[in-house]
Amino acid sequence: MRFGNVLYEKKDRVAILTLDDQKKLNALSPGIRQGLKEGVRAFLEKRKPVFKDR
Repeated sequence: MRFGNVLYEKKDRVAILTLDDQKKLNALSPGIRQGLKEGVRAFLEKRKPVFKDR
């Protein structure tokens, strides 16, 4: 999945956000910041609470 200049990948319970704006050397531009926000939001929306019994 892609959010602007940020690639989003989920493996098991881990989200991998990859910066992909080589023209700006992956600087924290407004586009990168927005993509990071959207990627984290997508990850948090799909997470499910895990309850464990001792």
